[in-house]
Formats: sequence, structure tokens, C-alpha cells
Amino acid sequence: MRPFFARAGKPNEAIKLGEVAVSLSREMEAPNLLADALCELAIALACAGQQEESLQMLREASALYAAKGNVIGADRAQTIMRSQRDA
Repeated sequence: MRPFFARAGKPNEAIKLGEVAVSLSREMEAPNLLADALCELAIALACAGQQEESLQMLREASALYAAKGNVIGADRAQTIMRSQRDA
């Protein structure tokens, strides 16, 4: 739902939902779920023009994925980071 709001021109709603998802994921102590939520929040932040905050979320997500050995997740976070830098 967050990417839908972000890409539909409602980044503030997407950011709010993303922040809730990140907060809940932190409480659950589920690193992969947290990294997923951070990636989605990063997309919303980028849509709102908050590039530095977005990159910060992606760096954290990438580190979490890498720590858990989730190569696919880490690659996804890195790909999103590259696409934002190239934009």
C-alpha cells in the first residue's frame, strides 16, 4: 500500500504508513521484515524529495539484509540506492 500512495502522488500518507511499519518491525525483532519496511519507507521518502533520508533507510536495510545473509534483499536495497543516485 505504501508504494501505491507514494507513486499516486500521496507521499505523506505513504511516509506515515512506512514509519508505522518500521516501528512495528523494530518491536518484533525481525531483521528481514524491518529491512523490507525500511526499503518501502525509502521509496516513499524519495517520492517526497527526501533523498538523504531515503538513502539512510536503504543503507540500514542493506546492512540488515547482509547481516542475515539475505543476498537478494541486500541487492534490492543496493539497486534502489543506485537508481536514486542516478535519478
